[in-house]
This record gives sequence, C-alpha cells and structure tokens, in this order.
Amino acid sequence: MAQSSNSDSQQGEQGHKRKHSFSSSSRYASLESLDESLDNNSGTDVLSLLQSLNKKMDKNLRVTNEIKKEMCDLKRTVNCHENRLIVAESGIVKLETSVDQLSKENEAIQTELRKLNLIFAGVSDDQNETEDELFRKIRAVISKTTELDIPFDTFYRLGNFNPSKDRPIKIRFISLRQRNIIYDNRSKLSSPHFINEDLPYSTRRTNAILRNKRKEAISNGVANEDIRINYRTKQVSIKDQVYDILSLEAGTMKLSSTSVNAQNNFLGATPPIHSSATSTNFFNLGSR
Repeated sequence: MAQSSNSDSQQGEQGHKRKHSFSSSSRYASLESLDESLDNNSGTDVLSLLQSLNKKMDKNLRVTNEIKKEMCDLKRTVNCHENRLIVAESGIVKLETSVDQLSKENEAIQTELRKLNLIFAGVSDDQNETEDELFRKIRAVISKTTELDIPFDTFYRLGNFNPSKDRPIKIRFISLRQRNIIYDNRSKLSSPHFINEDLPYSTRRTNAILRNKRKEAISNGVANEDIRINYRTKQVSIKDQVYDILSLEAGTMKLSSTSVNAQNNFLGATPPIHSSATSTNFFNLGSR
C-alpha cells in the first residue's frame, strides 16, 4: 500500500516536470518565433521608424539651437536698448538741468530789462482813450507820488479793453533813478491806484502764490504781524512754520492761477505803444 502511494507521488512529480518543461519550451519557441518574425517580416519597418525618429530629433535639435541663438540675440538687443535707455535718461537729466539754468538766466535777463518799467494799476480806462488823455492820467498819478517833474519814455495799456475792469499801464522811464523815485513813494497813492514793478510772469506767479498763503492764514485767524513773506527766498513764515514755494505750488496751483489771471493781461494782445516824446504839448521832456 505504501509502495503504491510512493509510486503515485513519483508519477505526479514526473508529470509536473514534464508540464513545466513543456511550458518553458513553448515560451522559448514563442520568443524565437517573434524574433524570427521581426527579422523576417518587420525589420524594415522598425528601421524606418528609427530613422524617422532620428530625423525628427535632429530637426528638433536644430530648432532648439536656433531658438537659443535667437534668445541670445534678443538678450544682446535688450542689453543694448537698456544701455541706450540709460544714456538717454542721463541726457534728459542734463537737458532738464540746462533748461532750468536757462530759465533762471532768462528770468534774470527779463528782470534786468524791465528795471526801468513800472506798472500803474487802477487808472480809469476808456475804450476811445487817446494818447494825450492817457499821458495826462499818467502825469496825474506821478504828481501824487512826487512833486518832481519826472519824464518817462514809452507808455501803453496792457491787454484788451474790458468795460468792467481798468487795464494796467506799462510805463518805461528814462533812468533807473527817476523810476525809483516814483516807486519809493508809491505808498502816497490811495486806492484804487497802485504802482507795481514790471516783473517776469514766473516771478509774478510765485509772488501771487506767497500772497495767497498769507491771505489763507489771515482768513484762518492768524494775525497779520505773525506772517512774514520773503520774496527773495520765496518763503512764507507763519508763526513758527515756514513754507517754501515748492511746498505751496502743488496745493495752490489752481488758486494761484486765478490770482495771477489779472496780471496775465500783461501778456495780452500787443497794444499801441505811445512815446511821451510825442506829447511835448504837456511837458518838455528833453532829449532821450
């Protein structure tokens, strides 16, 4: 009975080995068959596929290299433009400095050229005013400031006629000394007559901004004696606070443009210029 059992067991093992051997033989046969099939039937297709892939890889590599080259060129171009931009910005700064310097020099020249001039304001105006009538009005204002017979050169109204407002008068005197005599005695005039210096527009605008700040402080209850305007340094001192023109310009631009509006009439249409030499029937002005 035991021998029969051992015999059966041996037979089972031998059968299992035969099955395993058969399975391995079948797998190897299949691989050999696949290799043979690839070699005999599809080798050409695989080679073509590899060649196609190689061509695509070569093409992609060329495109990649071209892109890299273009990126390098672009980077060089950007760097070049950045350098040019730096040079341009430096040039702009230099130009701004030059313009600022030229503006200051131009203002100084204008101030020098206008030194002989005075502006008479508040003198009655008439649309049909003649040269002789204007001359007499100027002489009347001068006589209120000084008893001296001070001659003057050219004179004319500024801006276009406005029935609701008297146009100011620009007068050019023969000498600075004679001009200063009248200007130094301007306080003798009473409203509505006023005498002002003939200042460049930029200076008049700055002065108007400074005066507006003083008016604002007074309207806020600050006493007039606590306010000081320094026209030379372009500053307003209100008690212990000091305001310069740069800090005032941004906040008072609109207000200052309104304040200077009347003075802008100086830049209006070119008026007829009269010379006092043509009005010798009133005063003998002598040689110029």
